[in-house]
This record gives sequence, structure tokens and C-alpha cells, in this order.
Amino acid sequence: MKRVAQYLAAGCKIVPAKANGKTMHPERAAHVEVAGQRVGDLYELYPSLLDRGRAAILDLDLDALKALPSQRAPYRPLRRFPTSSFDLSIVAGSDVLVATLEDKLRQLAGDNLVSLQFLLIFPLPPDKKSVSFRLTLGADDRTLTAEEVTRTREKVVEGIKAAGYELRE
Repeated sequence: MKRVAQYLAAGCKIVPAKANGKTMHPERAAHVEVAGQRVGDLYELYPSLLDRGRAAILDLDLDALKALPSQRAPYRPLRRFPTSSFDLSIVAGSDVLVATLEDKLRQLAGDNLVSLQFLLIFPLPPDKKSVSFRLTLGADDRTLTAEEVTRTREKVVEGIKAAGYELRE
């Protein structure tokens, strides 16, 4: 359902929220926000409401969403210069949000970050998880040197470690 929200509301953020009422799961509720404005809710139903399994609800205010300025990215021509990518797997507490890690990586990578792709979550005992990302670096006016890519990667790795996380080999 999160992917559906991201498709319908381009540029949305899923922000953890407190469950309200008796239908929302107390640990799996969030608001959907676009440009800082709440446009809906995304939550799991409370387990006692179901015979078996899990069910999620995406409740979007389409009128509010339609009234917002377009969040679609402007057209960008194909890149003229090649990019370089590297993967990182960050070990974090099971309660750390992927969005928190994404924000930290964007901040550390700087202006040469072309894209940041979430790859997967791998649960680790006890109460930890490994979150993997692919970072792609490049410049619009030239090919980055191996030294520039290495420097950026080292800055990201040092920043992640300084933030209290460890990297998984």
C-alpha cells in the first residue's frame, strides 16, 4: 500500500503516527504527507478485527491531493556522462525508519548524488535489521574521477559510523 500511495501522490512522505480509534493497529499507522500537508492515512487493521492474516488501508483525500501543485519531477534529458554506483548495508535498530537512513545518506553524499535506491531489509537478531541501499554518483558536466567517487563513499561511510550505525560486509 505504501507503493500505491507513492504512485498516486508523487513525492509523498509516509510519517509514523499514533493510532486513533479501535480499527488502527497501534504500531503500524502513518500519515501520508505531500509538501508538508497531510493528505491521508496508511495503516494496518487491528489484529483482533481479522480472522487471519493482515490487512492494510490507504485512505487518501483525493480533493486535497488534486489541489496541491504537481509534485512530478521535471523532465531531465538523458545523462551525457557515466555514473558510478556502490551499495551499502547499514545495521540499525529494528525501530529505525528507512526514511531516516535515506535522509542521512542524502545529506552525506552531497551534490553528486544522482539517485538513492532502497534495495532490501534483512532482519538480524536481536532487534536489529540490515537495510541496503544503492547510491549512484555523477556530475552533469563531466565524468567523476575515481578519487571523487572514493572520497564521497568514504565520507558517507564515516558519517554513517559517526551517527552510531555499523555497516554490514
